[in-house]
Amino acid sequence: MEAMESLMGGKYSTLQKRLQIAPITTITYSDYGGRTHQQVVESDLEYIKFLLDQGWDVLGWQNQSSIPGYAIGGGIATLPREINTLIQTTLAKYAIDYASDARSEPIKFYHLNKPYGFFSNFAPYPIHLKDRIWPTSEHYFQAQKFVNTPHEEEIRQAKTAREAAEMGRDRRRPLRRDWEIIKDDVMREALYAKFTQHPDLTEKILSTGDLKLIEHTKNDRYWGDGGDGTGLNMLGQLLMETRERIRYDFSSGQ
Repeated sequence: MEAMESLMGGKYSTLQKRLQIAPITTITYSDYGGRTHQQVVESDLEYIKFLLDQGWDVLGWQNQSSIPGYAIGGGIATLPREINTLIQTTLAKYAIDYASDARSEPIKFYHLNKPYGFFSNFAPYPIHLKDRIWPTSEHYFQAQKFVNTPHEEEIRQAKTAREAAEMGRDRRRPLRRDWEIIKDDVMREALYAKFTQHPDLTEKILSTGDLKLIEHTKNDRYWGDGGDGTGLNMLGQLLMETRERIRYDFSSGQ
């Protein structure tokens, strides 16, 4: 920052008409004049929003999440997770809100090896629920079709998410009678666990701002969009609901 300021004050002083540096306070050992660290960071982020409203562009920011829990400035300072998440998600939302193109383009996902593959229930993110570890959210979801039976544990121990899905869809297994009534709540529970128990996923889902999330596949008209947009897209709907719930958790300090 000092180097850039010295350049603007000397030979390249005309840059001052085209470039502003908007620091975000990451130092963690100050009393901030009676304010909390979060209040100071929120003020810094509001200044960036003010610049954007005046027609300035954000060229980029230091990727704090590249070193989990740290911010890089004049040195390296440990950052509380909630402060780091606040900075990353707010800047990412600004990038969406102030983009001239693709502002309302939905996010479509399905395959693990494609962009946003982490939204898939097959993504390898274990979750802790019911005092057990489930290899993926798919394992948990499929197993709950046979809750309190040996089939539940058999599916939990499936080697892959695909194997767990096949076992859960096998109608030779006795499906619980209330499944159609409670399946959305089971998915809701699994998604919340997945996106709160993994900090990187928390940041990723919040960074999508308010964009619509769509499971884009012709293979499913209930959880997905049916491939042509006429499906219910319930997985996408529940992911957006989960995003709002997590956002509320952060705003209320939970």
